[in-house]
Amino acid sequence: MSDRGAPMAWADALAELGLSPGCDEAAARSEYRRRLRLTHPDLSDAGDATERTVRLTAAYRVVLAGLAEPTGAGADEQPVVAP
Repeated sequence: MSDRGAPMAWADALAELGLSPGCDEAAARSEYRRRLRLTHPDLSDAGDATERTVRLTAAYRVVLAGLAEPTGAGADEQPVVAP
C-alpha cells in the first residue's frame, strides 16, 4: 500500500534522508542529491525506483520547510508538509 499524498512528519523526513535534527540546508541538499542518484528511475533498475524517488523528494521538501521555520522549534515541533 502506498503512502503517496500522506503528510510526512519532520522526524520521518530526516530518517528518509539519513539526516540529524541539527542539519543545515547544504547538508540536506547534498544528501538528497546523493540519494536521488541512487533511486531515480532513469538511473536505477529497481522496480520501486519511482516510489522511492517520490518519498525522497517529499522528505526533502519537509526538511527544507522545517529549516525555513524562523522559530527555531525543536524536531518534534517541526511542520508536517504534504508532498
